[in-house]
Amino acid sequence: MTAYVKNLWYMAAWADEIAGEALLARTLLGKPWLIWRKADGTYAMIADRCPHRFVPLSMGKRAGDMVQCRYHGLGFDGTGACVHSPFPDGPPTHVSAPAAR
Repeated sequence: MTAYVKNLWYMAAWADEIAGEALLARTLLGKPWLIWRKADGTYAMIADRCPHRFVPLSMGKRAGDMVQCRYHGLGFDGTGACVHSPFPDGPPTHVSAPAAR
């Protein structure tokens, strides 16, 4: 494993790589991340792994500012919180995809 300096800024992507509805999968500091541009023009970056079945979220689809997992349809916002569930009980509050800090 490579050691990385943690308290520095690293460039994740060029602005034109994240245009429109694009989902960008990128490995940074040895970890998989998902980056997208929200409707207000800001960026979101969360772990590229659904916490339920570990499917890469980059294989999913955009639904507004949310990314939906391809496997079960759980939806995650830009903070990594699960905000949508296709099941009747609503989104599970204990499920999240870690956001970049």
